[in-house]
Amino acid sequence: MAVEGTAMERFGRAVPRVQRSKQMLLIAVGTVDEPRLHDFMQWRYEDSDYRKVRDDYLVMAISTESQEQKEQARELLDELGVKNLDQSIEFSLVLVNADGELIEHVSDKDFIVEEQLSKSHVIDWLDSFRPDPIDARELLKTTLAQAKKENKRVIVQETATWCGPCHMLSDFLSEHRDTGARELMQELRDGAEGGIPWFAIVDADGKRLVTSNRENDGSNIGFPSSDSGQKHLKRMLMETKLKMTEDEITSFVEHLNDDE
Repeated sequence: MAVEGTAMERFGRAVPRVQRSKQMLLIAVGTVDEPRLHDFMQWRYEDSDYRKVRDDYLVMAISTESQEQKEQARELLDELGVKNLDQSIEFSLVLVNADGELIEHVSDKDFIVEEQLSKSHVIDWLDSFRPDPIDARELLKTTLAQAKKENKRVIVQETATWCGPCHMLSDFLSEHRDTGARELMQELRDGAEGGIPWFAIVDADGKRLVTSNRENDGSNIGFPSSDSGQKHLKRMLMETKLKMTEDEITSFVEHLNDDE
């Protein structure tokens, strides 16, 4: 829960992220030793039943340990339109859509069974808001048609909601996950080695042109943070460019170092 920034600042960073990853934001509020919050966070990381809803929600935990943290939490919850603020900053689960708008929240008396937070109630609640998944093949088909119309290439990225470097690359490339993606990516990989993030550039007909696997040893560059990874990314773009100039590609790759 020790993440840099105020509750409002963290919320401001989280909303664009869930927009890119096609998730919803689940804000968990409470003190570090709050039993209900402790149970929820344990389910999130360790419980097999929770996995069926895990990938659809980005969890942002907000501590209300100190008076300053309570005021920050109160400010955010009030901005979202959450009622019963005194009760909600003690413990609440706040569900927010990708536009940063409140969907629903539960707090002290909700989902309590025998004086404990009910895991099945929380999972059923989250499950009721899960959107229908996007079909990856249909998305690729639509994207390829657009690329053909606009004379562009397509970058296809294999990613996961739990993968930190994938989010870094997604932030950079603005890609996301969809249903059927595993099978689609297996076809695009065609046996290519390496973990994730993994990505390829395809033409408007869906033909794979280059991948994030290095030519010399077949290793995947993943998020291109190293010099060699950035050189490989530049080579990928240079070999497949249609409109970009070399200077534009160089500038694009150099932006990977903006946070250093």
